[in-house]
Amino acid sequence: FSCVEPELVDYKAGQFILIKIQDNPKAFRAYSISSYNEDSRRLSVIIKKVEKGYGTNIIFNEFRIGDIVDLEGPMGDELVPEKSAERILFVANGIGITPFIGLSKDVLQNYPNVKEVILLNGQRYENELLYDEYFKSLEKFYGKFKYIPVLSRDKSSSLRKGYVTDILKEMDVAGSHVYMCGSKNMILDSYDILLNKGIEKECISYESEEKIAV
Repeated sequence: FSCVEPELVDYKAGQFILIKIQDNPKAFRAYSISSYNEDSRRLSVIIKKVEKGYGTNIIFNEFRIGDIVDLEGPMGDELVPEKSAERILFVANGIGITPFIGLSKDVLQNYPNVKEVILLNGQRYENELLYDEYFKSLEKFYGKFKYIPVLSRDKSSSLRKGYVTDILKEMDVAGSHVYMCGSKNMILDSYDILLNKGIEKECISYESEEKIAV
């Protein structure tokens, strides 16, 4: 989206916007922001088309280049990391990877206290790993960034098989501030694992896919 107004957009990496998909009755759907360019004032979201998804079907079938669309936001600070954090753990599955596209680079560039950033990205198949090369390039450029993709169904891939929760069970997460986005079940299971490993509730934040309507 190219923002027409207002002139200033108060955006923080990790936030989402509401997109108005119809006027009568007025209906909005929430989508995570993947990036915002202040110079071009272009705001990007990644939207997964869901077969019976009311909002996504309108967006994919009825929206046209040049249309004027009402947006509300950016909003939501659940995934905006604490500036004081030294160790940050991002956990995502499915389309929940979207906010971490902008967040990963933002934290690496603008959080001077951060000593380590780990991103767990759980998908079903290797071809569903959105921005995979981008995350690999961040890992190559920033020594403190570690990217760990994991696949639950792709038997032909050489990548690790399983779920992000499997990795969490094995990891040393001590001292981490954790930010999660994805399916409700993944978040609930991960939350329990983190608590059992001694992570305080105050150090765990999440945004569920269930909140981001289809």
